[in-house]
Amino acid sequence: MEAASGSSGPPPAFKDSKWAHAVPVPEAGCVLLAHPSMFGVNQQYFRLAAILILECTEQGSLGIILNRPTEHSLQDVRFTVGEAMDAFASNKLYMGGDVGESNVIVVTTSDAVEGATQIAAGIRVATVTAAAAAVKAGRAQPDDFRFYAQYSGWGPGQLQRECKAGVWFVAAVSSPLALDEQLAKGPELWHEILKTMGGPYSELSELVRESEAAARSQEQLPGEGA
Repeated sequence: MEAASGSSGPPPAFKDSKWAHAVPVPEAGCVLLAHPSMFGVNQQYFRLAAILILECTEQGSLGIILNRPTEHSLQDVRFTVGEAMDAFASNKLYMGGDVGESNVIVVTTSDAVEGATQIAAGIRVATVTAAAAAVKAGRAQPDDFRFYAQYSGWGPGQLQRECKAGVWFVAAVSSPLALDEQLAKGPELWHEILKTMGGPYSELSELVRESEAAARSQEQLPGEGA
């Protein structure tokens, strides 16, 4: 995969505003795609994960897993701001990572939220208070926001070392693809981004699909002596 940038395969797809391509180093706004063989039983939440990087500095990096929805909604989370509960009670809660027990990170595609920080084109991070205020004022809708419990974190230089070691593939991804609600339900987002990147990345996605299909077939076979 290290030679992917020099591949003579097809260029990234840009149709329907959904595009993705490899980038050489991690930076704020990029998406990390977990290597399929790197995470086992102890870190299942990183298995086929797509992680949006929110900060990437010399002091460290942090991001949120985009494709780990929980069984909970915002009404299950205690907020200090009453308006947030009123506005977002039915919004789904996603698992952002394993760091920051009391943290809830708000991501939005709306450009009408006061004080929101742009992470990448079409992707912003806002406070819960500002998000609730935008909905109350009619400038945004509850569906314009996604909520992540906790986050994924790396110490100084750690993420860069992991990327060099092949733990993560690094990609620039359009906001319609990165925040696709249907794909965010699980591994399909990981697969779709790699497929959109094309070349050996798409081939890797197909290999993983074939491997998992073969594993399921083996599980369905009757045991010996049955």
